Amino acid sequence: MGTPISAPPVDATVVKSNAASPAEPVVQRANGVTTPAPGAGRQKPGEGVLVASVVFEAPKAWQKQQAGTMRAAQFSIPAATPEGQPSEVAFFHFGRQGAGNVAENLARWRSQITGPDGKPVEPEVESFQVGDLKVTQIIATGTYASGMPGGAVTPKADTTLVGAVIEGGPDGALYIRMTGPKDAVAAARPQWDALLRSARVPVK
Repeated sequence: MGTPISAPPVDATVVKSNAASPAEPVVQRANGVTTPAPGAGRQKPGEGVLVASVVFEAPKAWQKQQAGTMRAAQFSIPAATPEGQPSEVAFFHFGRQGAGNVAENLARWRSQITGPDGKPVEPEVESFQVGDLKVTQIIATGTYASGMPGGAVTPKADTTLVGAVIEGGPDGALYIRMTGPKDAVAAARPQWDALLRSARVPVK
């Protein structure tokens, strides 16, 4: 994701929860048209994942993995076809101070997806509320610069990146990123949307 590493990520905790999902969020797009979040209500929840005091219901089809460096949680989404490649979902949290503001993180994600001319593509950006949490999301498709910040980069063509910054939680902002082949990510969008709309802060 290319975020600063001034603070270590906070580990995620798997919890079991049968709580109902919050009401369907409303998406405010750049053109001012307000619509329901795409794919809302299509995916059954799986296990609960606690990151930065926010609980998410991970779709049952997603496979939980050992979180890599700088990551609070990580999932693999099985490939849509036998010949396809899996997609990846990673959660990041850098403490209450965060890792830059929303605009900086969106710009960072955008810079990782380029078009045929080598320039960052024009992404789709949208935001919506889930209870008291604000979600700002970016979606871009092109050649993805895969790799750790400051390390070797592997270009991956026809890749979609979907990133979300979630604000309003008690422990500061958290960041979620899905990457994978564009067709696979498109197929996983209902699951991703269900994950985001499941976000809630448990009552203590």
